[in-house]
Amino acid sequence: MALGIAVIVLAVYAVKYYQVKGELAKTNSRYSEVTAEYNSVCTENTSLKDKINTLELENEELKNGAASMLVSIKNSYEAQKWDEVITAAAELHGKYNGTQEDKEAQELAKQSQGQIDAAKAAEESKKAQGYETGITYEQLARTPDDFEGEKVKFSGKVVQVMEGKSDIQIRLAVNDSYDTIMYGSYSPDTVSSRVLEDDHVTIYGTSVGTISYQSTMGGTITIPGVLIEKIDQ
Repeated sequence: MALGIAVIVLAVYAVKYYQVKGELAKTNSRYSEVTAEYNSVCTENTSLKDKINTLELENEELKNGAASMLVSIKNSYEAQKWDEVITAAAELHGKYNGTQEDKEAQELAKQSQGQIDAAKAAEESKKAQGYETGITYEQLARTPDDFEGEKVKFSGKVVQVMEGKSDIQIRLAVNDSYDTIMYGSYSPDTVSSRVLEDDHVTIYGTSVGTISYQSTMGGTITIPGVLIEKIDQ
């Protein structure tokens, strides 16, 4: 009797065990499905965030990109960086053709090109005039720094010649006046025959500022200096 009851109890527990086991399996399966759905939603959410960020950046670029580029172009223009203005304006034109910023940038580029052309024309004119710059002795004596590196031409009487191995130095009385003495230095191969004292010559060269030397009385004398490149004897 007792054995029969025990068998029945075991059978009942066995049935419940398999029922619970089946329900657990269903629960685990559902958990896996929910987890997969959650991961899918997370992935989709991340993708949507990336798209939103991209759209926001594109929107910001559309709103402020041209304005920001124009500010940079204006700064370059104020700094007289003409080539930078032209390059940046071309880039803005490619991205924002027809916008108000584009119109302003193209006008600045046009003006910058004008500045470049004017500078080239001035340089070409300067080269064309050569030594005929019209710079005077008084200008070299009073404001030598303003004319350093400029081409000059002077005529006068040679009052002193100092010959060295690598260069020859002369003192020239411009327009034969001893009140306008100029120092000059040149290479021996600049002339075909020696320059002597009392010669009347025309020198062509580049201003080097001023030259100072000691006088026979012990004082310091400062006069304009020229690096001579050509001499007419």
